[in-house]
Amino acid sequence: MCKDDSTYIFIDVSKKQSFIYKNNKLKDNVYNSVIIKAITETLEEENIKDLYIKFKKEIISLKYELDELKKEGKIIETMYSGGGNSIIKFEDEKTAIQFIENYSLKIYEKFPQLELYISYVKGSEFDMDEEKIHEELHKRADKLKDARRGQIKRLTYGVEQIDELGYPKQNSSEKKCVKEAKNFLQSKLKNDLNEKNIEFTYELESYKKNNKPFKEDNTVNKNYMGVIAIDGNKMGELVNAIKTMDKEKSYYYYLKQMSKEISKVYYESVKNAILTVAKKRNGIIITPIVLAGDDICLITQGTIAIELAAEIINQLHIRSDTSKLDKESILKKLMENKNIKNLTAAAGICIVKPGYPFFESIKIAESRQSSGKTSMHQIKTIETDQDNKTDGLRVANVSMIDWEIVKGSNKEEIDYLEYISEGSKLKTYHIKPLWITTQRYKGNKFYNEGTFLYEGFKNIVEKIQEMKKKEEISSSELQNIKNAMYSGEKQYELVFDMQKTTGIKNLETMINQELNQENSSVEKRYCIFNKQCQEDEKKNESIYILNDIIDVLDFMEPVKMGGAE
Repeated sequence: MCKDDSTYIFIDVSKKQSFIYKNNKLKDNVYNSVIIKAITETLEEENIKDLYIKFKKEIISLKYELDELKKEGKIIETMYSGGGNSIIKFEDEKTAIQFIENYSLKIYEKFPQLELYISYVKGSEFDMDEEKIHEELHKRADKLKDARRGQIKRLTYGVEQIDELGYPKQNSSEKKCVKEAKNFLQSKLKNDLNEKNIEFTYELESYKKNNKPFKEDNTVNKNYMGVIAIDGNKMGELVNAIKTMDKEKSYYYYLKQMSKEISKVYYESVKNAILTVAKKRNGIIITPIVLAGDDICLITQGTIAIELAAEIINQLHIRSDTSKLDKESILKKLMENKNIKNLTAAAGICIVKPGYPFFESIKIAESRQSSGKTSMHQIKTIETDQDNKTDGLRVANVSMIDWEIVKGSNKEEIDYLEYISEGSKLKTYHIKPLWITTQRYKGNKFYNEGTFLYEGFKNIVEKIQEMKKKEEISSSELQNIKNAMYSGEKQYELVFDMQKTTGIKNLETMINQELNQENSSVEKRYCIFNKQCQEDEKKNESIYILNDIIDVLDFMEPVKMGGAE
């Protein structure tokens, strides 16, 4: 293959989350999110160029900088851009290195707290093989990150006005730029969701004023917001499948097309989920923070956050079904190559009061998302390939959802123990993360493959809410059960045996009816699911069903799962 002097560079930023979410003010986090996108992506949206032209002192735009070089006659091609990074092809090594030096200096001068990494590879090193170039760019970027030295940076010189985090306060032009940044992030979604009952906000106070309770219990404080973090599964497998595609098109052509199609599917899933949920109630409040391909972060009311996250995933299942994708779709071909019937994702939710440290709430949501991805590995399935041959037992491609409700002001107040191990017994106090099944799923509705299902969980929550409404069980009875759960096995059993009220009896009957539908060979007493421990077959595991259910009674409105086609 013909060699030339073309040089590829890979632009990435480390610790994006800590930069974006370092403030407790939503509008500042939104501004930081746009900064990351402008620096690392060649955004095509016209308003990012307008943003740069108006506020050159505050915004650095990768697209604008590259366009300026093109005006000088430089041959530059964007090979890939999205998800907070870009790969750019320059006509020669000298131009590439000069750009790296100048661009890095600009970034460091304006945003010294950002960790920018730019690796580069001469195309001739790998005979212009784009797949190998792509891999090497990432390897070299990882080496740069591993080699970084600890830094102590001066935040101010002691003469500026500083904010609550010790950073210099923004000047008036920067505040105006924040307003433009908000418009940039939400404009498309807001225009597409032109509904009166959908409110976009970047003020945390909105979640205090408008978080209406869905029941008449005025003793429960409903001033909570829900931070939702969603990340797609098996994206790496789809990228690896590109090497099997027809060589008539380049590696980066397929990568760009795949990225574009995934972004569209996720965007449509978010949009239609918001519409679906808004139609089921009097309205919804939304704060989009990150909408970058399969990486989603947004805020809504605490009482509907779990439902909205589940509906986004439900919409994702529907809209990425390979049977419904266009036959010429690159995404469809890659998914079929990997025997993926539909895209899946993990959702993590943190439900907190608006005054809770925002960065902490993001970290909690992402930890719950990570918990969902880890729990996927407990679910195994027998897959078949394109020729209908058995591909063996493998980790199922499923969507999971997990959450944390922070009722106190400190992280230590989030929850009690996850589990207790006593000799040959393992007591587990949570049934989440939950498995969100697809429409083609025909198995049990509450428990399968060692995992509890969202649909069955939601069904039980709605039944208990109906029992409370009919005064068949009280909030105090449910709280007594939860309190006794961590007081020891005997104390917990006493609530059912010695203090058995009509409400508790009704509850136990209903739970056991649900469990008996799943596996009659599994022992069930006191709303406890007893089974053999998956991690250690010598141990028996007792799963306390009611803990997570009681926790969410005030944070899940009884609605039917579904979704607009």
